[in-house]
Amino acid sequence: MLDIAILIPARLDSKRLKNKVILKINGLEMIEHVRRRALLNSYGVPVYVVSGDKKILNLVQNYGGLTIKTRKNHPNGFSRVMEAEKKLPFQRYILLQGDEILVDPKDLDLFIESIKTNSNAVYNAVSNIENYSEILNPNVVKCIISKRNRILLMFRKTPSVSSKNQQIKQLHKVCGLMGFTKKTIEEIGVYKVSLNSTLESIEQLTFLDIDIELKSIKITKNYPSINEKKDIKKCQKFIKHNVRQKFIWNKIAG
Repeated sequence: MLDIAILIPARLDSKRLKNKVILKINGLEMIEHVRRRALLNSYGVPVYVVSGDKKILNLVQNYGGLTIKTRKNHPNGFSRVMEAEKKLPFQRYILLQGDEILVDPKDLDLFIESIKTNSNAVYNAVSNIENYSEILNPNVVKCIISKRNRILLMFRKTPSVSSKNQQIKQLHKVCGLMGFTKKTIEEIGVYKVSLNSTLESIEQLTFLDIDIELKSIKITKNYPSINEKKDIKKCQKFIKHNVRQKFIWNKIAG
């Protein structure tokens, strides 16, 4: 057994799409899509939904899922995970955002394999950017990474003046999948959420602002997450027509 747990922070008061984690997509609540996919990891790593909302906790418990109750108000998902890990015995944690509805269990396996003996760095999943519209979309967090896979900069609006094609090659999409040791979580917890993190609504900027090493793990496919109502149809299209996503859906839908 690996000394790792997957934590899915969830809340109802989403600013861009109200109650999005309990919206039903193909007849199943979004948080359940994510939780059931996480459970398909090949390592038997346990999965906990972490929330301060009774409606979310009751829903997951009624499906037989594990939950951790936190206080209701948190500035971001990492802050909620930071509270939850104090109630758990594991030494490493994976944060999987509750809107990553198309997360592939193979990518979770890759992530688990990468962090199971990691140092005190924070690991963040990234994927390729496929078109310039993602670069223009402020809902998509982008980053620049070094040749040694270190994340140097994160942003919602591109600071680059290079050509569209060059930016598509140069930039990466930041995915809602992170990994930490318990020690690193506690080290970050000493600091307040940074001003940059608050202004840009990017929780990882706190890590960069306090000089925590932030390393990227490249995952296989750039799947959409759900930020706005229009994203629901995009995800449904992937589930219906993408061979891999159709296979995963059939595994979790029963």
